[in-house]
Amino acid sequence: MSGRILVADDDAVCRLMARRILEKQGYLVETASTGLEAIAALRQARFDVVLLDVQMPGMNGLTAARQIRAMLVPSPLIAVTGAVTPADQELFRQAGIDDILAKPYAVDTLRQAVSRWISEA
Repeated sequence: MSGRILVADDDAVCRLMARRILEKQGYLVETASTGLEAIAALRQARFDVVLLDVQMPGMNGLTAARQIRAMLVPSPLIAVTGAVTPADQELFRQAGIDDILAKPYAVDTLRQAVSRWISEA
């Protein structure tokens, strides 16, 4: 696999885990610990997929998603979050989120979510 992935999560362990899993698949991975850092990274480079933790301090993932979409960034956005209700799913879609990955996720679930969006690009 090849592709460039941005992982935005305030939890250092989650960032490291996602990075290692995706790098083993052959992806180039960059990380951000806040929504603002994710937006800054997207201003500097193009990413094939962006993983956004929903619960980040400062600017959460949904606010970041709205700003990313306002910048006309076409990258698929995958929200990474805990339990999700149908109402949450609708809020995520309205914010510009393309897919949802529930925490805690299995290694294969992460791989499949990213590879599906990479292959659709």
